[in-house]
Amino acid sequence: MRSGAITFGLCPKLHDDAHRDDIDVICGLMADDIGRPVEPVIAPSPSALADALASGEAQFGWVSPTLLLMSSRLATMVPLLSSVREGAAVFRSVVFACSDGPRTLDEARGARAAWVDPTSASGYLVPRLTMARLGFPLDMLGDEIFVESHGEVGRAVYEGRADIGGTYARFRGGDPDGELLDAGFLDPSFDGEACILATSGPITADLIAAHPLTPLTTRIAFAAALCRLVHDPTGSTPIRRIIGAEDFHPVSFAALDELRELAEAARQL
Repeated sequence: MRSGAITFGLCPKLHDDAHRDDIDVICGLMADDIGRPVEPVIAPSPSALADALASGEAQFGWVSPTLLLMSSRLATMVPLLSSVREGAAVFRSVVFACSDGPRTLDEARGARAAWVDPTSASGYLVPRLTMARLGFPLDMLGDEIFVESHGEVGRAVYEGRADIGGTYARFRGGDPDGELLDAGFLDPSFDGEACILATSGPITADLIAAHPLTPLTTRIAFAAALCRLVHDPTGSTPIRRIIGAEDFHPVSFAALDELRELAEAARQL
């Protein structure tokens, strides 16, 4: 790490050259804005991202709200910003299958399931809770695997290693009956079509958090640069591709409290 560099931890949807290039562009533009180098810490999984933040290897991190709330390692982290997508700082979780797989939850009995990580809101906790609330007996699932990213959930289902998967989804206007704009199973590299079996209620969107020992002036500069970058003609495109954000808002701690209760309920399943 270069002397005086700010470190930014991320766990991208896919770990490929295209995503790495976008992250490099984001960090380069932020460095130009702040006047200090910004270096990425690319984590292979949410758990590895938590380790990087907790150890101070990453001074800032793009994290799911449940990772922040449920990981004891991140108890002292400071939430700074919430991602805004389609005008709202919330999104949804879906359970999906390939178009030639189960078409309904009833048909998913015995299905092998792919999830992101045990701490993932949209990639594990919420889709399982949604299935249970719709009357699906979770003990009727087949083998369950964790594949460490949303893109890998999509890949596992399309490649036949799992029959169903849980991931995030964003709909136009936040309406699950509206146009699907983005989801973990949508990627040009995936061959096939998906069928959504269940959709959750709204979930608090991903957060930008800071290590507590990061100086206040650095936190302010980093947050301000990110808020400007999302509206920058050059920076907005990679920000949307990596973080999926069209804007950033201050964190709603009331929404975090609601999600904490939801996550606790999901963990009991």
